Parts: sequence; structure tokens; C-alpha cells
Amino acid sequence: MEEWDRQFLEKMWEKAAAKQEIEKLAEAMVRGEEKRAALRKKGERAGMAGFFRDIFRGIGIRQIYAGMADVLCISFTVTICLLCLLMQSIRGLGISAEAAAFAGAPLLYGCIFLLFWMKDAQSDVYGLQMSCKYTFFHLFAARMFAASLLGMGCNGLYVLVLFLRYRADGLRLAAISFSALT
Repeated sequence: MEEWDRQFLEKMWEKAAAKQEIEKLAEAMVRGEEKRAALRKKGERAGMAGFFRDIFRGIGIRQIYAGMADVLCISFTVTICLLCLLMQSIRGLGISAEAAAFAGAPLLYGCIFLLFWMKDAQSDVYGLQMSCKYTFFHLFAARMFAASLLGMGCNGLYVLVLFLRYRADGLRLAAISFSALT
């Protein structure tokens, strides 16, 4: 057997092995889709809850926020500084606690939104993210959903501080604050 024939056969065996691996992967993907379809038929809810459940299971909470610790840290820092300035303006400028609660409510959410968007735009992987199963918009929706929950928690703490410090009506502060988020 000549050298050329031997190389040709080796390449053919490599291609056959690669094809078998691809077929195994395709079979696993088909089984996974069939399994998800069977679960949906059993009565699991589809819609928004199913979407978030699938995306958090499929990607994982760690991967959704991979490389985003700086965004969260900066967002919380900027928000806390702005909320402190708002609290100082209550005393100095005579602004009511309700106005401060209303103005401070969307700060964390807005800051996180802006910084997530800027970081994703600067990373220049938009094309790659749009070609995956969970696109840039899926990832962004999941991040912002979790950010809205963080914002509500942070907002609740801010309302509590305003309530304790300025003896304002706590229920009114909470209602105004959470209405500003929606």
C-alpha cells in the first residue's frame, strides 16, 4: 500500500469518527427535545414562567452573569451614592420623602440595564450571541428579570431607611416606590 493510500484511509477513518460523534450529539439533542416536549405534555406551564425556567436551567445562573460582577458592583455603588444624595436633599432642599422614594426607585434597575447593555456592546460578540440557542435578547431578558428582583429588594431597603429616618408613612412610601418601578 502506498503512502498516499494510507493517508487517504486515515483521513477517511477520522471523518467517519467525527461523523459518529456528530450523530451521537444530534441524537442526544433530539432526546432532550423529546424529553422537554413530554414534560410540557404532562402539564408543565409554558409561557413566561416556562421560558425563565428553561433559560435558567439551560444556561445556569452562574453563566447568565458570567463576567458581569463589575457591572453589578458599579451599579450598586452608583445607586447607593445617588440614594444617599437623595436622602441629603430631603434635609437640605426640603424635598418630601415620597418624592425621594419615587425618584430613587428605578435607579438600580436603570443603572444595571445601562451597564449590561454597554458591556455587551463593547464585548463585540453580538453576532455570536445571536447564533446560539439562547440569543442575546434571551440572556438580556433573564438578566433584567433578576435585576428587577434585586431592584425591588434594594428599593424595599431604601423605603425602610426613609421610613425609620424621617418618620414618614411607610405604606405610602412603599406604594409610591413600587409604582415608580412599574
